Amino acid sequence: MKNLVATRKYLVLFFVTLLLSISLHSTSYGQGKYKIYWTEVDWTTLTGKIRRAHLDGSQVKDIVTGLEAPKAIALDMLRRKVYWTDETTRKIQRADLTGRNVKDIVIGFTFPSGGGWVSIRCRDGKCTGVANWKEGEMWLTHDLLIRPRHIALDVQRKKIYWVNDMLNHIQRANLDGSDVEDLVTWTFSDSLTLDRSRRKIYWTDYSMNAIRRANLDGSNVEDLVTTTDQPVSLALDVAREKVYWTEWERGFDGPRTIQRANLDGSNVEYILTNSDQLRSLTLDPVGGKIYWISSESETGPGRIQRSNLDGSGIENVITGLNNPWSIALDFPGAHVTPSIDKLTTTWGKMKSE
Repeated sequence: MKNLVATRKYLVLFFVTLLLSISLHSTSYGQGKYKIYWTEVDWTTLTGKIRRAHLDGSQVKDIVTGLEAPKAIALDMLRRKVYWTDETTRKIQRADLTGRNVKDIVIGFTFPSGGGWVSIRCRDGKCTGVANWKEGEMWLTHDLLIRPRHIALDVQRKKIYWVNDMLNHIQRANLDGSDVEDLVTWTFSDSLTLDRSRRKIYWTDYSMNAIRRANLDGSNVEDLVTTTDQPVSLALDVAREKVYWTEWERGFDGPRTIQRANLDGSNVEYILTNSDQLRSLTLDPVGGKIYWISSESETGPGRIQRSNLDGSGIENVITGLNNPWSIALDFPGAHVTPSIDKLTTTWGKMKSE
């Protein structure tokens, strides 16, 4: 009987060791496989691109080129897609993670060459407009009054959310761009993100100096944190129940900070202070890292930096970038914890905001 028990424990240990070696090999592979994605815009030539690199900053590669002014970026790792907004063409577009198969998803009205202006009138949350330019004018319906700013994806429910900077609305649609809905009206936001498990939208509102949230359908809007200055970018660590954000002093001449709080708005903490512009912010909760984009000026060279979740251990990941703007992560999320008597596998869910 003792020999049988010993044999069983030996077999369990053998299989655990085998699985652990596979896991470690996969993790090692993942360090080269998983990526940082970001947007870059050259405002002088009005050209932009989507780029990516390994999490350690190596192997920088252009994915999509020939764009005009790509700003926000989001990843659908389930379908292997990258989404982005373009400020000039007023589009939300997507492509394969390889950069192939670029497709327009949501399109707002754009002026012919030479530009112009739009007069907008809104009533009960619905708006119409008249576009005027040198050669004439055009009547614009509500669905054409779109200038998408920041985006977030709910890949399980097949929805894309965005801030419409033209109407100051938060809107959503299906991942193919169909069935556009208005969720929150009259909010001035630079960033939004989703807590999919609790079915919440979070966003920054720079007109009210606040972090706000609502249900995914836009109902039950509430202020979560009232900030001292202008909140800019936003990210969630739902496992640790924390919200992180960047904040700029109004006037843009003072220090910029990264702060965090509990998801109920309590326990606000300063994580780090920086004299550079702190733009897009995202998290690798599995690796315990914050990633962000910083730049010395609005159009100057920029870099991608990271630190531990408490702000310690700041390091440069990629430097010398041409006006990087928004960042998203694809990171490893599987861990195996061995035991002689039982095998426990935990999966850290991937979250790309």
